[in-house]
Amino acid sequence: ACDVALLLVDAAQGIQAQTLSTARAAESAGVPLLAACSKCDLNTARPEEVALELCELGLIDDPDSVLFLSAKTGLGLDQVLPKVIEQFLRSFNNGRKNKESSSLEENVLRVRIIDSKYDERRGVISVIQVIDGILREKARVSIFSASQSSQATYLIQEVGLLTPAPLRTNSLPSGAVGYVICGLRDVR
Repeated sequence: ACDVALLLVDAAQGIQAQTLSTARAAESAGVPLLAACSKCDLNTARPEEVALELCELGLIDDPDSVLFLSAKTGLGLDQVLPKVIEQFLRSFNNGRKNKESSSLEENVLRVRIIDSKYDERRGVISVIQVIDGILREKARVSIFSASQSSQATYLIQEVGLLTPAPLRTNSLPSGAVGYVICGLRDVR
């Protein structure tokens, strides 16, 4: 599960085969790209040319949106996180608009399971992203799986954020990434 991909291109070497491969994989998965040229402090760097190439190849829409970075000098590093957040919010809000225009029920809870691990005391602990709705403790949820023809209902025992240690919050709103424990005994 990924909401934004940061595509780093070496400003001195330009676009390489792996750049195109990574960008196409993100595109096929529907993940928006945020492009950045790294090593812009080098004498051989040509970030403007690389930004134009990214645009010509259809990887980005606007060459002015490409961030110019240098880890060595610190150039542009303060722009990265705000741009990632901006892109995430743009994607998230577009998803909300699409949901509002669709015929989905308003109170439907949709959650994406990112990863799961088994704990001997607590059972399966899943890292999740809430897509729609609010995930609350004590709620009953049905889990759908592509590998199972039937569905089962579970009681949500605990939800929270990973900060990086688990922080119990009792609920997770739409867009949040956190963990859930609901009495599952098998990660499959």
